[in-house]
Amino acid sequence: MIATALADLANIPEKSDWTPTVYVALLAAVGGQIVALVVMLRTLKVQRQINADQQETQREINQAQQTTQKEISERQLLGNIKSTNRQDWINQLRENIASFISLSAAINYEANRLDNKIRSHGPLPEPLKQMMYKAGEIKNLIILRLNSNEHKHTDLESLLSQLSKIEKTTNEFIEIRDKIFELTKTILKEEWNRVKKGE
Repeated sequence: MIATALADLANIPEKSDWTPTVYVALLAAVGGQIVALVVMLRTLKVQRQINADQQETQREINQAQQTTQKEISERQLLGNIKSTNRQDWINQLRENIASFISLSAAINYEANRLDNKIRSHGPLPEPLKQMMYKAGEIKNLIILRLNSNEHKHTDLESLLSQLSKIEKTTNEFIEIRDKIFELTKTILKEEWNRVKKGE
């Protein structure tokens, strides 16, 4: 367009009265093109900045989402590990309590069959000693699973120690055994509730 205007300008006679008008038109055309070019360059610069800002914002959003997802995954994994370990703890405690009570019942039965004189002063029969040793081992496993900072756990430990003593009647044994059962059920229920909550 500018080239055409310059060519037309060359064909204009020198003393024409419309020459200033052509010069003004030419300057307007050139000036308009320069203004359009400046506006276009500024628009491109602003658009590039907007694009860069949008990309940075999107990158920050993506990074925040990845961080959040990672935290959620880590919490879920930790919760699953805790739940699995807690479930194993529940199963082991249940098995150990059942074994300990069964062995203690056999010990109590055998001890009550023995003459009081033999139990108090004489040597214990070897099978009874072996059962007492095994019961002590299981009791120790239970105690190692308990938390000494929790009241119910210390109460359970105390009841286990009471049940370990062989100088008791069958009724005393049953009374202590029933307390152990009830307290163990309460502890196991509390732990199971923690597993369900994912703690």
